[in-house]
Amino acid sequence: MTYKLPSIKIYTIKHLFMYIAGFCLASFFLLGRWNFTRIVLVDSVLYGNLLRPAYLVAFIFFMISIINNLRVSRSIFTNEHATNCRLMSSIFLFLFFAYTAVSSTWAPDYDLAISKLIEITIVFVVLLGISLYTSNPYSDILLHSFFVFILFLSCFLFFFSGVDSSTGRLSALGGGANMLGRNSALAATSSLFLASRNEKSSLYIILFTLFSILCLASGSRGSILALSVSLAYLFLVKQMSFGKKLSLLLAVTSLTTVFLYTPIGGYAAEIFHDRFVVLLLQQEYYSGRPLLYQLALDIGRSYPIFGIGLNGFASTGISSYPHNLFLESFSEGGLISLFLLVLSLGLWCYWYIRNRHVIMPELVACWIVVFIASQFSGDLYDSRAVFLILLLIYSSQPQITKCN
Repeated sequence: MTYKLPSIKIYTIKHLFMYIAGFCLASFFLLGRWNFTRIVLVDSVLYGNLLRPAYLVAFIFFMISIINNLRVSRSIFTNEHATNCRLMSSIFLFLFFAYTAVSSTWAPDYDLAISKLIEITIVFVVLLGISLYTSNPYSDILLHSFFVFILFLSCFLFFFSGVDSSTGRLSALGGGANMLGRNSALAATSSLFLASRNEKSSLYIILFTLFSILCLASGSRGSILALSVSLAYLFLVKQMSFGKKLSLLLAVTSLTTVFLYTPIGGYAAEIFHDRFVVLLLQQEYYSGRPLLYQLALDIGRSYPIFGIGLNGFASTGISSYPHNLFLESFSEGGLISLFLLVLSLGLWCYWYIRNRHVIMPELVACWIVVFIASQFSGDLYDSRAVFLILLLIYSSQPQITKCN
């Protein structure tokens, strides 16, 4: 009798490296702009962009991605897949980031452009690493491990959250209250994705309820809207009986009621009342978003073709970014940048509509969360999960999908 010990060893190492890659990818998203200057006594202005642990895990992820794909033939780049929607969407996405980087050459402020160029380059490298998994038979493990670590790292980072003294809102380690809301909303939908792939889903349903309440506690209206839309989408398209949907809804409602009697639940209810009922409905307070949106449109109209340049919006001195992914692209990159972005995401939507029967709706719900949230808060770097999850979904699907 012979034993194939080498093949067993390779199989185990492949899984291990895939989970390491998933951990690095989840860490890259969750750490955001947190840097070591908060614990090391150095100049935060000079070294802030160079001491981010997110950059370190991005580099590790890219190197592991190269190792994981050394012996994998990437047939997606052959002529027979030239009409593949995923390929075309990915090409336009990379062109979008490449053009965004090139726009730094005519930016009004060189220092501001360089700081954002570093962020864009890191995101580009991570996206390139994800694209290597498109023809990898283990790509589904990367997808699964990414959401596993998103969920459980969010649980860990929850203990590092605190109330911002200036706003009175719960804030995250890698950003403010809006970032906490976005991370919590993604963790909530990640729980549903993992619950759909696991028979023992009770733990994930509890975590879903917890992170939904945490999203409310952040007071981020964009994140709450994003989570609400994604759950409505999931409730409509998920293939299960109406009775089972109703039972699941009642279970989540019961858990939510229980959580509301806890300190974090009571705090979430108070924040929801202040942010939605008082500020939004009664006082019609929109956190200055209409002004920022109008300013971005005015800049885009002044530089319609090429835009004002990378991070040019920050040179106005009013805000660092317009808090909208499309308006940021239009104002800083002009119609060229906006066209590449819309075309890439449009091909993704078309590909999904044509192949929705083979794509888990929980995955799309995760993408909906980060996509809608990116229209109300953050800049291109903060919206990196829109592109990360898009390519992860591409990489986990079979190669036979075509546009026509």
